[in-house]
Formats: sequence, C-alpha cells, structure tokens
Amino acid sequence: MSEDLGGRIDTRIPVRSMWVQNTFTNEASARSGTDPEILRHFSRSLHLVNERLSGRHALDNSTLIAIVGLSQFERVQDNYEEALVHVQGLNRLALLRGGIAGFRDHPALMQKLFRQVFSHRTDLEIALYFGTATTFRAEDLPSQSVTLWLRNLYKKDRQSYYKSQKLALGLDDSLQAIFLDIMSLAAFISGRTPCPTKLQIYPFHDMIIFLGFRLLETRPFNQAELTTTYQSLMHLALIGFLTTFLRGLAGRASNFKAVTSSLRKAILEAPIEGYHFQKLVLWSALIGGHVLFNQNDEHWLVPRLVEVSYALNIDAWSGVEEVLIEFPWIPSIHNQKAKRLWNMSKEGCFERKITAEMISWG
Repeated sequence: MSEDLGGRIDTRIPVRSMWVQNTFTNEASARSGTDPEILRHFSRSLHLVNERLSGRHALDNSTLIAIVGLSQFERVQDNYEEALVHVQGLNRLALLRGGIAGFRDHPALMQKLFRQVFSHRTDLEIALYFGTATTFRAEDLPSQSVTLWLRNLYKKDRQSYYKSQKLALGLDDSLQAIFLDIMSLAAFISGRTPCPTKLQIYPFHDMIIFLGFRLLETRPFNQAELTTTYQSLMHLALIGFLTTFLRGLAGRASNFKAVTSSLRKAILEAPIEGYHFQKLVLWSALIGGHVLFNQNDEHWLVPRLVEVSYALNIDAWSGVEEVLIEFPWIPSIHNQKAKRLWNMSKEGCFERKITAEMISWG
C-alpha cells in the first residue's frame, strides 16, 4: 500500500536498538522468528513464558516484551481468541507494576510495549473482531502530537467544514471531533494541501490506532438500536475507513467479523431519506466494499448502490466523486474497487428506477 499513500508517509522501518536488545536477551522472544520451524519455536516460546510467569522474572521487561511478541504472532494468524488471552495477561502484569503510569518514566520501553504496532494494534483488532471494548484505553497510548499537528495544518478547513456541516451531519460533539480528525488525515494523505513534511510510519500508525480507540470509546461498538441512525452509520463507516490501514501479512484484508457484520446490517437498514443520509449511505457502501466486504456481498451491495445513486440522481462517476470528497476518502487507495462496484451498478442502470422501487416496497 505504500505506493498509494501519496508520498506523504515514510514507510521505511527504523531500527529500534532497544527492541533488538530485549528480544535477544530472552530466549522466548528470540524463538518467535519466522523460520521454517516457526510453530515448534512458538510452542517453545509459550513454554518459556509460562516458566517465567511462575518465577521471579514474571514482571521483567523481557517477559512483557515476549508476551507482546506472542500476541503479535496470534494476531497476524487471525487467531484473535488466543491473542486476547495474551493482551489480557499483559494488562494484568502491567497493573502489577502500577499500571501504564508505571512506565511513564521509561518512554522507550513504553513505546515498545504499548505502541500500536504491538499490543495496542492487537488490542484494537481484537475489539473489531469480537465487537467488544478494548482492554487498554486511548489515554494509555503514546503522545498524540501527530493529531495536534494535523489539526493545526487543516485548521481553516476544519473550521469552515464544521460551521457549514454540523447541523447537516447531526453528530454529537465527540464523534464530530473524530470525524474532523479523520478528514484531516485523509486530506493529508491525498495531498489536498501542499506540505513538504512526511510522516514517519510509526507516528502514522500511532494515529490510526488512537483514532480507532477513540471511536470505540465514544460509542459502544455493539450498542443495540432499533433503527440505523445517521450517527450510528457514520460511526461504523469511520471504523471501516480506518481498517484500510490495518492490513494483514502481504497486504491481505483482515477478518474483522463484528464490524463487517454491523456495517453490512446498517447499510442495508439505513433509510434512503434525506439528501445527507443518502450521501452517507453511498460513501459507507463504497468504503465497506473496499475494505470489509467481499464478492459474496455484491448480491446486496450493488443493488443498494443502484438505489442510493438513483435517489441522489447520480449517473456518472464524477457525481460519485462530488459526494466522496465530503467524507474521508483517499482516491489512490479507494477508487479502483469503488469504480468497479459503481460500474457493476451502472450495467443495470436502465432498470435503476424499477429496482429502487422494488427495494423500497419490499
């Protein structure tokens, strides 16, 4: 995906000497490598970690780092049940050392243990898979200087958008603030504003995870509602947008079954009434079609696109783009799949009116 980030993200991975040092002072971590005997080494790692947990080294830094490594291994294998066990164990050990606050005096260690590329990303992905709250809190994450920097960079755009769209959006203040932060991030990656500065890969992912934590804390993920509201659909679609950057190994799509199921249900049940709601449904459907849904969803997703595009009186991709620019969207990443879905809906455009009426009656 690095070539699709508009040259705004420096995807080179810096060498972290402390990580290397702590990794190889502990055999359990050292054996978590990706060699042909990885499963045997992983089993050995579990055994060694259990030995350390039952002895005087249970709270050592190297033990905590080894547990982070185990949770990472399970995460990349999509074994979220096992990853959850490791993350909860890490949290309990952290509490025994005074909680996250106990690591404030050791910022380098705290970054290795609790930054997004390790336990926090695993924690977030577990929540997206099960539809539960995260184990850690947004306040536990490293400094969010990137968020403040982007807010300042897009200060004028944010103010004008907030004033003109607040009433139309119908979002509460907390979700509105997150929406504007994600809009700023999308604008930065898309290159809408000239900026000579590149974001390093770690701060960039820190921001993605921080935004994900805020979304899950702002609104309970599995909150039951009788009907799909503008706010509930926006919340789910924003989570969907962030999963753009939570790819698995070799760029494969991750399996976030809870958010996928919830977004699918919300798009299907959303009322196609009101101009702003119609635009939200269009964007949500295309975001979901890119990052969460697969070909098995096309039998309902394409007719839904037919229905909402008819309601919006959109007959060309240029009309779709006019809608998408009002929401978080990165053309270099999202356009290809979105255009394919749009073209599929256009293949039956002569039946659009009939299809829309049948869906609304049914």
